[in-house]
Amino acid sequence: LALGDDAPSAGDRYRNDEQPLALSDGKGVEPADVASSRGGYGSMRPGAGGGGLAQRSSAEPNASGRAAPAEPSFAPPPAASAPAPAQEQARAEPKKKPLTNINGDSGFVLEPTPRRPPPQRWVPMRRIWERKAEIFADRFVPKAASASALSDAERELVRDDSRRQSLQKAFALSSAAGDLVRAASLAERWLEKEPLDPDAITALADVEARRGHRDSAIRMLGSVLDVRPGDTAAHRRLARLERWAGRPELACRHSIAIAEGKSSDLALVAEAVRCARATGMAVLADALLAAAAAADRESIERRVEQRPADDTTLAGDVRLEASWSGGPDLDLALLDTEGHRVSWLGAGTRAVISARDAVSSSREGLALRGAAPGEYVVELTRGSGAGSAQGELVLSVAGTTRRIPFNFDGDRKTVAVLRISMQSRLVPL
Repeated sequence: LALGDDAPSAGDRYRNDEQPLALSDGKGVEPADVASSRGGYGSMRPGAGGGGLAQRSSAEPNASGRAAPAEPSFAPPPAASAPAPAQEQARAEPKKKPLTNINGDSGFVLEPTPRRPPPQRWVPMRRIWERKAEIFADRFVPKAASASALSDAERELVRDDSRRQSLQKAFALSSAAGDLVRAASLAERWLEKEPLDPDAITALADVEARRGHRDSAIRMLGSVLDVRPGDTAAHRRLARLERWAGRPELACRHSIAIAEGKSSDLALVAEAVRCARATGMAVLADALLAAAAAADRESIERRVEQRPADDTTLAGDVRLEASWSGGPDLDLALLDTEGHRVSWLGAGTRAVISARDAVSSSREGLALRGAAPGEYVVELTRGSGAGSAQGELVLSVAGTTRRIPFNFDGDRKTVAVLRISMQSRLVPL
């Protein structure tokens, strides 16, 4: 192809027109005005083998007779990227705390973030048992000694009267129900079957005490030693009641008898030596010391010098305190449904008894430590003297206290029924 004189060279064209190069799709570079027509000296489209200048498209001629260059065209701008999805925008933006309106004002504050509850902490616990008490001044018979229970016990006794257990149960329920005639008959029947049974002797002695025959009851209790001379429990019971009755010499004789039978028990020997010296029986005290081993005498003397426990101080969570005006000497007593009568005369129970003013004609106190759960009959009996009395009984049982006025006329009066129960609760270790 021959070029004419008036055809500008490629260098003149771009030098005169000063048209910039436009970026194509990124695969090559070509002048912007070759987008409409491609020709001339070569093609610069992508993928073409060689390069060159595209033929310039003519427009209306200028003053020199040359065609005016076409307006430069530029490659379109890259398309704007699509907006991110809503969830991506939400993820990108930091979370904001909600605003809360205060009292309808225009001001807002950040709502406080609720705190997580503190982690739970396990507290080790243990179960304890507490004694609870109820006092009934309008009921005088335990529920266990109801009429139906008495009928069942009598039928059982009729079916097999040779059983000691059946006879003892019938006696206990009759005694708790206040039927002394039937109780005395059953106690005598029991004693006939087993004349050497100390429980049968004690049962009959309790009936005598409730009838108002206290001295006769004490003699019956002493007869237990006739059938069991070495019965330490009987000796201790008699020594204590004689001491409470104000007869320390008789009480000391029982203590000496116990020490002679148990000379290896230094505590019992020391108690006998102490009471013997206190009651003017120094010869017996020296004899007890001489009978002891030489190595034990010093220890016995040290025990003698110690102050003995005061059993006239009321101790226990069951306390009965009565005061009255009048002539008779009244005795306080508790009866359980096992046939035991608890008074200052003693009882065949494991509970510890304490008493004071046992032979007073105006007041008396009785306490029990370690009383078994169950119902007890509270009773006043005549110990000695004649006439009537008016007074007040104060019952204190496991933190419960009640005052009960009474009028006494006769040999026996039931004042109330008290119930002792055990309740459990959990406490921290």
